[in-house]
Amino acid sequence: MKVRTIKDVDEETWRLLKNLSEKKRMKMGKFLGTMVRGYSRKGGLKLSDIIPKKPILTKKEAEDIKSIVVKIRHEYGFRE
Repeated sequence: MKVRTIKDVDEETWRLLKNLSEKKRMKMGKFLGTMVRGYSRKGGLKLSDIIPKKPILTKKEAEDIKSIVVKIRHEYGFRE
């Protein structure tokens, strides 16, 4: 058995993974393998899973933010 390292996993994520593997009564390696196989069978994530269905900003808010960003970029000499 080899020991592997997973970089950039925060404590909360690691705790959740351990809890899930314990609930399934599986060792962590076997649990991660099951997760990866399930993910690859589903074909990965769809864009609709990531992007919320309801817009975060209204059109007016988006236009206001864009105009502010353009103004600030112009002040400091960045391209628009």
